[in-house]
Amino acid sequence: MKIMEKINKWSELVSTPQGAHHAARIQEEAVEAVLNGLGSKEWDMYMRNFNSNAEQLQRLTGQDAAFMGTTWGPLILAYIAGDALCGGGTTITTGRNMGNKLKAHLENGLSTITNPAKSNPIPPELAPFI
Repeated sequence: MKIMEKINKWSELVSTPQGAHHAARIQEEAVEAVLNGLGSKEWDMYMRNFNSNAEQLQRLTGQDAAFMGTTWGPLILAYIAGDALCGGGTTITTGRNMGNKLKAHLENGLSTITNPAKSNPIPPELAPFI
């Protein structure tokens, strides 16, 4: 699954009544990621919500040097972290406000094979959306 597809699936889930606790958790993780920054354990934990394989996680955590060396790489990661800060009654927009060129750059060259890390299983509530 592509990163943006997984972000969109999370968005669908948190818009449902059973998704409220996930929305609160993701928001809390996003705040901690922003406050502690790229390379922190908080950034890593937050980004694990959106990867489907190790290659995607490397990109999301800033460990993909080629991606981070581009003009758009750091901006894209900032969008994914900063755009998740929603309040009660709103929907998560994580990354969805990025333009299509930025979204395409995020996914460029990545595998879409889903192989979630054992430390970040897909919650049962998200399974129907995948």
